Order: sequence, then C-alpha cells, then structure tokens
Amino acid sequence: MWPLINNDWIILIVLGASVAVLSFAVDVAVSALNKARLHLYTTAAETNIFAGIASWVLPIVGMVILSMIISQRISPYAAGSGISEIKTILRGVVLKEYLTLKTLISKLIGLTVVLPSGLPIGKEGPFVHIGGIVATLWCKLFALISHDDKNQNYYVEMVAAGCAVGVTCTFGSPIGGVLFSIEVTSVHFALRNYWRGFFSAVFSAIVFQLLGILTSNYEMLKIFSQFCMVCF
Repeated sequence: MWPLINNDWIILIVLGASVAVLSFAVDVAVSALNKARLHLYTTAAETNIFAGIASWVLPIVGMVILSMIISQRISPYAAGSGISEIKTILRGVVLKEYLTLKTLISKLIGLTVVLPSGLPIGKEGPFVHIGGIVATLWCKLFALISHDDKNQNYYVEMVAAGCAVGVTCTFGSPIGGVLFSIEVTSVHFALRNYWRGFFSAVFSAIVFQLLGILTSNYEMLKIFSQFCMVCF
C-alpha cells in the first residue's frame, strides 16, 4: 500500500484535482461577491446618486483593506503575486515560509476578497504560488505517511508541476501551463518534469471543466460521460 501512496503519479493526480477544486471555489465565491456588490449598487442608485456613488466606492475600498489585513494577520508571505518567490525557490533557494499552510489560507482568502473589487488583479500569479504550495504540502503529507524522506530537489520538481497546474486552472490550458513552468525555471528544466507537469495539468483541466459542468448543466455532464466512455 505504501509504495502506491508514495507513487509520483498518485501525488500528481491529487495535486491537479485539489488545485482545480480550489480554483473553482474561488471563482464561485468571486462571482457571488460580484453579484452582491452590483445588487447593492443597483438598489442604492435607485434611491439617489450619492447613495449610488457610496455603494460603488465603499465596498471596493473595504475589500482592498480587508484583503490587506488578512495578508498581514495570517501570513505576510502571501502578499503579492508570488511568481518572483516561486522563481527563486525553483532555482534552489529555500524559502520555507512561502510554502506553508498559513500562506495558502491567507492567499486564498485574500485573493477571493480582492478580486471582486474590480482592481486589475488576475488569478495567474497567485495560483502559480498556490499550485507550488499545494504541491509542497501534498508531498510532505505523502512522505510522512509512507515514512520516505525526500530530498530538496524532489520538492522543487513538484513545485514546478504545481506551477503548471496553477496556470492551467486559470486559463484552462495544460500545454500553456507546462510552457509557463519551463519559462519560470528557464535555467534548467529536467526532461521528467515535462510529463509530470503535463499529466497533472491535464487532470486538473478535466476536473475543473467537470466541476463547471456539474454546477451548470446536467445534460452536458451526460454527454461528457458518454464521450469519455467512447474514448476509453
């Protein structure tokens, strides 16, 4: 049982699925907050123009301030996109605090709060960081269960796969995710990481699309399942 748990491909499947679920959850939460903010503005604007202006400006300012407070209180290492830190980690520098559970929680909550504010902030950078954190946490958990200590290079390689998954969950492009992970590491990219990144990214894209189908159209889910049965 333990060799199976410690298998790299199992870890990559879990990595892809978990980041896809997190990405989908953020999208759902951001959509709900956006609808609430627009509903508040529409209701207030019908009263008078000043109430409309206040209901448009104050929620945006409040979201930005709340996101800043969350980052400072839970984990300051979650500030920024995280791409620069991931680049540094992939080049061999140990930055343990950037890959902790506290940083993951801070990043997810802060991102979910600030995205509906309308600021020009995308998901790509934060989810590259999130993908790297999730990859590290899963590797540590699997290593703990199987009592198999991994070296630092192994974690770095899995973080590279996490980068590919993070981009895939943002744009739905597994190939683009792998190419981005190559671009980030640029100096050296092991051949085995091509397949690791692509496998995990494809699985992540499938889970992300399935979640969208499940929550929007049951008939499309039936068509998708029939298509999968034909393929396999």
